[in-house]
This record gives sequence, structure tokens and C-alpha cells, in this order.
Amino acid sequence: MSDIPYGFEKPIAKRLRDTVRGSGLSIGQDDLPPEQRRVALAKAPVGGIPARSGTTPGTATCTFLEITTSPALATTAVSETVYNISGTAVSANAYIFVNREYISGKWVVIMESCEPA
Repeated sequence: MSDIPYGFEKPIAKRLRDTVRGSGLSIGQDDLPPEQRRVALAKAPVGGIPARSGTTPGTATCTFLEITTSPALATTAVSETVYNISGTAVSANAYIFVNREYISGKWVVIMESCEPA
């Protein structure tokens, strides 16, 4: 039996590589480029993020944050569309946690900071 080399077309090879990286099995989250990380801190915009309407999630562009060494929350240059699947709107300027949705990779609000008014 001879060893037959197997190869993949470039788009398939990239997809396989990204799948392995995204699984978190072979490398840590710190090693992933920001666009492939699965959890992020963000700040809702001045208008907040609208609630879901039926099957249509609310959306807004949110600024992502990082925790600095001091430690402090600092805005980054990263802004992404974030989806809110809750029936309740996210408050204006609220700090939020967002996760990547498994199939589409879109950012989804999973928790809003709930400071008293």
C-alpha cells in the first residue's frame, strides 16, 4: 500500500485551520487573533441596543473593551455589530459581555451590567 498525499484547496485548508483554532483544543484564547475569540467585553452605544422584535434581534454597533494592567476598563479601536436576542433592550452605555454565536460567528449579548439607576 502506498502513502498517497492528501491536500486541500486553500479555502478549505483555511476553514479547517480556523475550526481547529476556534475549538480551543490546541491553542489558548490568548493566542487567537481578536476576530476569532469567543468572549468579549463591550460597551453599548448611547442609544443602547433595541430588544428583539419577534424573530428579529435588535442590533447596534458596540465598542469593545479590554482590561488594562492597572486594572481599568479601556476602549479599543474594535467596534462590531452586536445582536440582542432578549425581549428587553440593553441600556445606553451599559457594559456588556458578548459571545460568538456558534453557526454564524455573530456577536450576541449574553449579559448586561445592572448598576442601580
